[in-house]
Amino acid sequence: MTVWKPHKLGEFLSEACEPITVNDADTYRQVTVAMRGRGVRLRQTIKGAEIKTKSQYLAKAGQFIYSRIDARNGAMGLVPKELDGALVTGDFPTFTLDNRIIHPRFFAYLATREAFIEKCREASRGVTNRKRLKGPQLLSIEVELPELPEQERLAAQLDALSVRLAEARRLHDRA
Repeated sequence: MTVWKPHKLGEFLSEACEPITVNDADTYRQVTVAMRGRGVRLRQTIKGAEIKTKSQYLAKAGQFIYSRIDARNGAMGLVPKELDGALVTGDFPTFTLDNRIIHPRFFAYLATREAFIEKCREASRGVTNRKRLKGPQLLSIEVELPELPEQERLAAQLDALSVRLAEARRLHDRA
């Protein structure tokens, strides 16, 4: 039987704040994070001259990213390889994962679970629809994790299941 132990996110996530000043002459990719666990996506490719806020941050492949405003709606995930070096604003903090404690794919699946999103919702502060999840509150969230080999095994099973589901959807759409 696998034992799952409690861990605060701060035990394996560390903020990765890499500021950049936008140059008007350069072209940049900007990131957005879709709600309900639908992933990290390209928002747009844009000239620096069109970006009003010149202080931005770099997102790196494999980092965990979330929307401060919409974390309570599941807007979080891992930055994909194709968005390495894209820009984010301060409302989309990025974090490096400690691979000695957490398997990145396992954490990506964990972050889409309703129980995890509910913890983010509870930790968000503010009024009405402007509730924000700030870094200290995020890092204090507690989750239960199995040992790393079990995380790897579960992530591989979930990856295989995702491939099969995508193929079933493709076949359904074709039919």
